[in-house]
Amino acid sequence: MKFKSREDAIVKLLSKNANLLPEAASSFCGIAEAEIGTRAAQLKVLREVAAESDRRYLDLVRKVSASAIPPQDREGLHGLADSIDGVVGTLEGSGELLVEFELAELPAAFTRNSRRLYGMCELARDALHLVRKPSKIEKRLIEIGSLKKEMDRNYRVQLVTVLTPTTDPVSMLKMKSLLDSLDLGATRVEGFVRCLTAMAIVEG
Repeated sequence: MKFKSREDAIVKLLSKNANLLPEAASSFCGIAEAEIGTRAAQLKVLREVAAESDRRYLDLVRKVSASAIPPQDREGLHGLADSIDGVVGTLEGSGELLVEFELAELPAAFTRNSRRLYGMCELARDALHLVRKPSKIEKRLIEIGSLKKEMDRNYRVQLVTVLTPTTDPVSMLKMKSLLDSLDLGATRVEGFVRCLTAMAIVEG
């Protein structure tokens, strides 16, 4: 079944879910760039976005289950919805760590990577609306891949800086956890758009 022939209510709901990607990433950036005493207030916003993501995910699952969409197409739609919720959940978890670890000052390289992740989330949201246009969605995938490569290079540089004998072991573990969590979020965003690109090829 073609994407364009799937039930409009489900497609619109999936688009609404994708809109939460840049919202969650923006909230995470707010935490990363906030003073230590105001991070908890920023985290509250991210938690609200994550709770809304959970609600929309369940709403979409119910609608797909009650629809006449074939099983193989249900699986694809569920996978996309699950990917979106997974990204938002990862960002929420990263935000929780930022607050609980109470690191007074985060490296500038870390906040730069959080901004790159925000850019990836914006592109992922836009890509959902291009699923019937393979050439345009491919361009978004390339742009996302470029940002991911920048994040990967930045991650490795930060890792070398963090994992040194002179670094306090506790601070080392905290920063390593944050770096890995941010990297996981980026990997999940890229995976979401790869799935969309595969769908666009089928649609074409």
